[in-house]
Amino acid sequence: MTAPSRRLVPTPGTVLIVDRDASARRTIRGILETWNYRVIDAADPGRAERIASVFVGPIHAMILDVDFQDASPGALVDHIRSIHPEIGVLFTSARPITEIVSERIIGADDHFIRKPFGNDELIAKIRALHVAGP
Repeated sequence: MTAPSRRLVPTPGTVLIVDRDASARRTIRGILETWNYRVIDAADPGRAERIASVFVGPIHAMILDVDFQDASPGALVDHIRSIHPEIGVLFTSARPITEIVSERIIGADDHFIRKPFGNDELIAKIRALHVAGP
């Protein structure tokens, strides 16, 4: 995997990672912190809701694994947006987007990144959220 290009200027912001896989959270955190993002993470949607409800300041982006068996990604996004309307959401999964869209877990126009992904791809997707907004 190639190192991020240092010609790009990091976009500061806070990112909430919601993924049950501790290894995935550590990897994503490492990539984002390399680019000076502030990172908070949660192993499940309930913890993400609790963090969002007490977090002071904006949360610019959320990276949300859609494969939680006992939770609706849409309900989590709606709840967190009610607290942090500025948040952009990047959905992720190891499954193909066509499968996730056909199950109506996310929409075809939602921001999505398939695992595994590269550092540059993740940073580009996070930056696109800043441009597109919530």
